[in-house]
Amino acid sequence: SLKKIERDLKQSQRMLRAVLDTVPQRIFWKDRKGRFLGANNNFAADLGFDSPRLLTGCMDIDILPDKEQAKFFSKIDQQVINSGEPVNNIIEPLLTADGVHRWLETSKVPLYDPEGRIIGLLGTYNDITERIEQEKEKEQRRMQMIQADRMISLGVLVAGVAHEVNNPNNFIMMNTPILQRVWHGCKPLLERYYEENGEFMLANVPYSQMREQVPELFKGISVGSRRIEAIVSSLLDYSRQNNSTPLQDVDINDVLNESISMVSNLLKKSTNDFKLECA
Repeated sequence: SLKKIERDLKQSQRMLRAVLDTVPQRIFWKDRKGRFLGANNNFAADLGFDSPRLLTGCMDIDILPDKEQAKFFSKIDQQVINSGEPVNNIIEPLLTADGVHRWLETSKVPLYDPEGRIIGLLGTYNDITERIEQEKEKEQRRMQMIQADRMISLGVLVAGVAHEVNNPNNFIMMNTPILQRVWHGCKPLLERYYEENGEFMLANVPYSQMREQVPELFKGISVGSRRIEAIVSSLLDYSRQNNSTPLQDVDINDVLNESISMVSNLLKKSTNDFKLECA
């Protein structure tokens, strides 16, 4: 009978609505102009509506807070409707009604009438925000592990280089004072010769100039050697594995001074007006 057909139809409609509102996916459908014809409760809730019925006749630009996002969604809709080709598994952002940025995996397919004409589209999406965040955290941990491995390798390399530099520098530091004493021992004899015979040459430089320059040359060697020693010490401190307790007192001024020492050449090239003031 007609009444039975009506009851069966209503029952089918209620069942369909129950299914739509039970599945975790968000589901919506639109006409050719992009106006909403219906949706399930999960979709309506994402957009801040208490009922899918309130969406009927609205367009993305009317209800989405991010207007550029709305234009992008509409562009994809028209692409599906005009081409008749579905789009699947698009990863796209969504700013929900409560101001939360979510990530969606969206698929859209054309809707046809009985004559085979496209009358709109059906869209579904899954909220994959948690998956995206987990992937980001996993990638971040992976990069941190790679960086840690690089730092360990760099530490080993730095330690080796520092030791190789330290050995010849020790010869310089030990031999320079000996050469200074030799110079002071020879200088009276050279002065006497100069007084008796006049100007003479040392390493193609007049003695009258050389006797003033030699102390400065020794001073430069000593300063440079100490500079090398300080750099080597800083490199060894950097590369040394620290097995002490994680928390310990640190003199920030020492850290700053050592850091500046390691980049002093760059500072000299970069500015003539660098000054460090430590409390």
